[in-house]
Amino acid sequence: MAFQVPASKASKGQDQFEFTIGMATFSVTKTKYVPVPTLIDIEDDLRAAVAFFAGSTALQGKAVRGLDREQFADLLEAWREDSELTEGESQASDG
Repeated sequence: MAFQVPASKASKGQDQFEFTIGMATFSVTKTKYVPVPTLIDIEDDLRAAVAFFAGSTALQGKAVRGLDREQFADLLEAWREDSELTEGESQASDG
C-alpha cells in the first residue's frame, strides 16, 4: 500500500515566524510549511532568501533590505532554529 502524504498542518498564525526590525514586527512562513522548491531556493540563493523575508509589503521589504549581512544571517539562523533546521539540512533529508 502506498504512503498517503497527510494534508499540511499549517494554519494561519501557527505557521508564521515573527521577527522585529526596529519598532515593527513582521512574519514569514515557518520552515516546516515552506514548499520544498522555495526552501531549496532560500538555502541556495541569497537573493531568494532576501526576497522571501522581504515579504509582500513595502514596509517589510524596506526593513529587510536595510539589514546588513550579519543582521540578515542572524535572522535566517533564528528562522531555521525556530523549526529546528540547521544550515545544509532540509525537510527532504528527514527520510
